[in-house]
Amino acid sequence: NWSIAPRDRLSLTYRLTRAGYADHPAVGIRADGKRGFVAAFDRAFPARFAAARTLAVTRGKVTVAEVDLAGSGAAVAELRRCVAGTEDRTIPLDPFAK
Repeated sequence: NWSIAPRDRLSLTYRLTRAGYADHPAVGIRADGKRGFVAAFDRAFPARFAAARTLAVTRGKVTVAEVDLAGSGAAVAELRRCVAGTEDRTIPLDPFAK
């Protein structure tokens, strides 16, 4: 039920248990008929995310999301193992390139 539209640009603040990203840029998206947003983070984000117990996202003083990250550390570790396993295969860096 969010009113954010695809390609809308806004700033959100992300707070992890021991890290934060204030006024961080995000872009609106629509997928499967639902509206949301995406954001890019620095290289340290996956480790900070994996170590965090909670994630809070705010827009100014308005809460956008509060998420319990229990089990996320294990999921990030498994994702890293999966990605590392593709390095020795013949999967191209960009499988969608012409």
